[in-house]
Amino acid sequence: MALTNKIGVIVDSFRVGVSEGLKKAKAVGADGVQLYAVSGETDPANLTPSARNELKAYIRELGLDFSALCGDTVKLNGRH
Repeated sequence: MALTNKIGVIVDSFRVGVSEGLKKAKAVGADGVQLYAVSGETDPANLTPSARNELKAYIRELGLDFSALCGDTVKLNGRH
């Protein structure tokens, strides 16, 4: 019986920035990626609507899917 589960990787684990990390995810054969939307390049406060669309388009262009998007609910609730 063959497994049909898709494999995702945490982009930050490559420690090369988001764009290069996405390329590396594709290079290692991942189907999807997990991004941290907490700080830095992928912090929602740092991404304009057009930048979000560009990021989504780039991920699709590489043939990848989002396997997870991690956020900081404590920060969202004003407790951070």
